[in-house]
Amino acid sequence: MSARSIGAFKRGVALNDNEFTIHQVPGRIALITIVAYPDKILILDTGSKKDYQLIEAFFVDHLKRTMEAVKLIAVSHAHPDHSAGVFAFRKKFNLKIAGHPDIDKWYQGFGGLMQQMADVFFSHIAATQAGVPTHRFWFRGRTRPDFLLADNAPLPFFEDWRAIHTPGHTANHLVFYHACSQTLYVGDLLVKIHGKYHLPYGIPLLDQMRDSLERIAALEIRTLVLPHGGMDPIADIKQVIEPLFAELDQGPGFPVELLMPLTRLSPEIRKSRRQP
Repeated sequence: MSARSIGAFKRGVALNDNEFTIHQVPGRIALITIVAYPDKILILDTGSKKDYQLIEAFFVDHLKRTMEAVKLIAVSHAHPDHSAGVFAFRKKFNLKIAGHPDIDKWYQGFGGLMQQMADVFFSHIAATQAGVPTHRFWFRGRTRPDFLLADNAPLPFFEDWRAIHTPGHTANHLVFYHACSQTLYVGDLLVKIHGKYHLPYGIPLLDQMRDSLERIAALEIRTLVLPHGGMDPIADIKQVIEPLFAELDQGPGFPVELLMPLTRLSPEIRKSRRQP
């Protein structure tokens, strides 16, 4: 199976005498982001359960490098299209994983299991809308990161990138920011559909999402890297973020609002809502 690169994006930015290139490989639902340096590679999110096969093919066919060049996989949050490939990457390639300290609490206990079932259900909906096969989205639901990323922590082996905690879509959501090139990997903080930026489906923590958007709007950003939408150069991040506040105020609307209870099953959501 051959993977194709969506707009291989040469930054041409010198960082510690190294240049990196950002590629996005289309998985079954999300684009998987590969940050390739001459001497090492960073992968941002893993895609769905079987997307590791596409990544391996991309390395062989396009990058002409082996998976041994990958020093780290940084996971933005615990959802099937972002973290489900962790087990395969670790088992087959012995890769190191980084994520939020509480990422595995998302699917903890009975409530977490119900949340996982709901998230897999939503993945089936997304796959159906994208016209891709909908089988085998169930996954182990545990990331077990080798490295825990606190807010503002640099990524191991990639200290020029840092993790920023942006709860809202999940309680453990992270984005990854490269200050020198002013590049932001957004995870599911926002998506781009039909040329327009939107909030992701399912925001159980509305107040925290608002705070996260305000925090990102204060950063210097020239390029957005979206697993749902591709890579975009931007002139003003505030112009991107401002309309999203209106979406928060309006709510999801019918019929999405009927499914919203399914996005609030995780014990992490209940705990976050109890906090003042």
